[in-house]
Amino acid sequence: MRLSSFAKQTGTSLIETVLLIAVTGTLSAAAFSQMGIDSSDSSRARLLLSGMSNSLMEAARQSRFRAIADGVQHKARATVVLEQQPIQLVAGYPTASAAGIASALIALNGWQHQQGEEGQLIWTHESVVAENCHVVYQQPAKAGELPGIHTVDSGC
Repeated sequence: MRLSSFAKQTGTSLIETVLLIAVTGTLSAAAFSQMGIDSSDSSRARLLLSGMSNSLMEAARQSRFRAIADGVQHKARATVVLEQQPIQLVAGYPTASAAGIASALIALNGWQHQQGEEGQLIWTHESVVAENCHVVYQQPAKAGELPGIHTVDSGC
């Protein structure tokens, strides 16, 4: 009996996946900006927040995959490179900073971030003018924990 091997591997590369996320996020942000989302349009605002939440989750996941590939996933602090962009990690996931998760996201038009409580980065979109309508990225506090991504939409 002869075991066959795959002559050609299929699937998407890390670069293709990151580019797809960047393009999707950029197009979504541009489309929603053109629609003029405001505080009275809560369903669109929530949809926009959901898209950002998914983008953050995917950016954290891709950074984790790079950490595993580089063998640094168990280090308390490390740096990996995605798309020629250094990403600071804590416990194998991006830090809640401009040099961490914000660097892992590529060109999300209309999104701003600000530092929240320790280990948090808060994301808001320029077209959403309501308070309590944002996404929070919480970096892991210790090894073995996952980052937290929470949508706050009580004011949308």
